[in-house]
Amino acid sequence: MTEIILNFNKKDFEDIFFRDGNEKIFFSPSTKEGTKLSLIFGSICLILLIFGIFTDKLWFLFFFVLLAFIIQSIRSITEISKILKWRKGVKKYLENTSKYQSNKLVITEQTFSILQDKNETIELWSNFKRVEIREDVIFLYGQEQFIFPKKSMKLDDYEMFVTMVRKKIGCADLETS
Repeated sequence: MTEIILNFNKKDFEDIFFRDGNEKIFFSPSTKEGTKLSLIFGSICLILLIFGIFTDKLWFLFFFVLLAFIIQSIRSITEISKILKWRKGVKKYLENTSKYQSNKLVITEQTFSILQDKNETIELWSNFKRVEIREDVIFLYGQEQFIFPKKSMKLDDYEMFVTMVRKKIGCADLETS
């Protein structure tokens, strides 16, 4: 049995969750394209409206572009609402986790456990379907998703944990980045 003391720092987790532009609402990786298309359709619609008012021509084109703008805006709003819901869930999770006084990782031959004050989460090593080991974080995907920033433990403990994960899950199933 191996025990690793975890130092929970909300900022370390926020750096992982909100990296690569994920903290942005309108220009996150999943909403950037929709936002740009909405802006383009909106601009074209505005130009056609002004042109139509002054020349009384191309009203059919204005209504066509207006329809495209409305459809694209609805799609963008749907994606943005997903981002907002995800961000709210992450912030709530981090707030709840920051309330724990002690965080400990316990590794045995068969199980992987996280002890937070008096709460214990146990997962069998065989339940992990996917693992990502990066320079600064380890992601374990089983029945639940576990995230361990390198900064949350001592350097020696992090390296030992990486070795244990590779040993327990096996390199064939291991996805590293």
